[in-house]
Amino acid sequence: MSVRHVASNKAIQKEVRGGLFATALVAVALTLALAGCGGGGGSGPSFDPGVETAALEALVGSFEQGIEEYSLSGMTDGLSAAFLLTLREGALSYEKDLPTLRGELEADEENQLYWRQQYGYRLDLRLSDLTFSAPSATSASAACRFTVVEWAEETDPPVEQTITDQGAISWQFAKTGSSWRIAAMTITFEAPTLASARAARPAPALPGNPFFRRSW
Repeated sequence: MSVRHVASNKAIQKEVRGGLFATALVAVALTLALAGCGGGGGSGPSFDPGVETAALEALVGSFEQGIEEYSLSGMTDGLSAAFLLTLREGALSYEKDLPTLRGELEADEENQLYWRQQYGYRLDLRLSDLTFSAPSATSASAACRFTVVEWAEETDPPVEQTITDQGAISWQFAKTGSSWRIAAMTITFEAPTLASARAARPAPALPGNPFFRRSW
């Protein structure tokens, strides 16, 4: 075999190997593309409204428990940095941002916990008819009714369970990364409730009495 033939055969083999390599790359690319189209690959986890709603319900539940126990972390850890609270009663309406709200809660913490320990004071925040709108990947909203029940077991005489407030709450949620946060709340109080409750059952005349005082 001549040198020319040997060189020619090597060139042919090189060309064949190059063609096979290119074909393999095309096959891999097609496989990846098809996997992405099939929902099992490149676009990330699918959005599941049921999973997101369960996470939102847990967030609301933690907030509710924080209010009842007067836990600063329970009341504020689930709030976004840009959280805005709007309170409405009759023709009155006012707002609180997160720093303002946190400052007020911290100022009343010692008294609230003292009453729970010393007088058996309890507050039950009852949320009902909690309904979520269909959440998106980054936002959601909800609405519910609420009733506040207060009582104290160790005062003299004990204070029976009394409805001291009720109304409605609307919620706005925002998701950053993998965590939901409460971005805004609007609490609408039913104006006659507080006055009628005070008239029907006066609060005990003790220092720092927390009855009928809206922490929020």
